[in-house]
Amino acid sequence: GKELEGHSLGNLFIGALTDITGSFELAVREAGNILTIRGRVVPVTLEKITLSAVLKNKKNINGQSRISNIGKPIDRVFMHPAHPLPSSESIEAIKKARLVVLGPGSLYTSVIPNLLVKNIALEIKRSRAKVVYVCNIMTQPGETRKYSAADHLEAISKHVGINIVDYVIVNSRPIPKELINKYRKKLSAPVKIDETRISKLGVKVVKADVFSVEKGLVRHDPEKLAKAIIRLTA
Repeated sequence: GKELEGHSLGNLFIGALTDITGSFELAVREAGNILTIRGRVVPVTLEKITLSAVLKNKKNINGQSRISNIGKPIDRVFMHPAHPLPSSESIEAIKKARLVVLGPGSLYTSVIPNLLVKNIALEIKRSRAKVVYVCNIMTQPGETRKYSAADHLEAISKHVGINIVDYVIVNSRPIPKELINKYRKKLSAPVKIDETRISKLGVKVVKADVFSVEKGLVRHDPEKLAKAIIRLTA
């Protein structure tokens, strides 16, 4: 039915496991077991929250899937409750980290919301870890249409009030023309790398070939991206 339209499979999977286990925290752990992940997934907060957005036209939108599909420029996002408490595991993980990676993902509905949880951005800023933002390869209609890499970074700073990013990883390999034409029909284009503006923000640019094509779509290549990230730990 249309009730599930716009929701990602991952969200539906976690939602179903939450109903089965009766706990979001247990659902996240069980998802890790089912998918046999090699790392550890930690929820940034255990509180039930609703993501909302104020559009450039001043209209308010409630709900992640509605924000993602509205197709209108976003001014800012916020949550109800406004400052949910972080999980103790997330704070502990940040304090122990050598590297904190933000993204890749939808800027306003995936990356920024995690930073709005109470003390998360502050703990990242305080930590000794290098902070890396993996910039999207293509713009997203509505969320980041016509955004450059610097626009992404400025949006993060606008929401958290501090500049927490040390490095930004951007794709350096040209996108095939046929794919650019395909994305143009959906009002999407390669994210422009405006190095001068990025430098003024105090962020270092890391250029790397990090994309691959999956079923006719431009996606971050896991192995290529991992290698680019790991090089920053040297």
